[in-house]
Amino acid sequence: MSSTYDVIADILTKDYEVDSTALSAEATFVDLDLDSLAIVELGYVLQQRFGVRLHDLADLATVGDLVAAVDGRRATAEGGVPS
Repeated sequence: MSSTYDVIADILTKDYEVDSTALSAEATFVDLDLDSLAIVELGYVLQQRFGVRLHDLADLATVGDLVAAVDGRRATAEGGVPS
């Protein structure tokens, strides 16, 4: 897994008390018992941590999608091309 995944997993387990055994790239926010308010809050936490804005968290289905969105925004912010 990527370092972005590791950071997000750490935030989810420590700040949102998500069971680490439930975490995977395929896990959905519903699987992790995160409601819409928690997802919005997570967006702000990730914005502070990674320095990117994530406006479309509600459109993401899985933790893997979230990792890809963060990595894509970081690449774009750094002048790269998102993968």
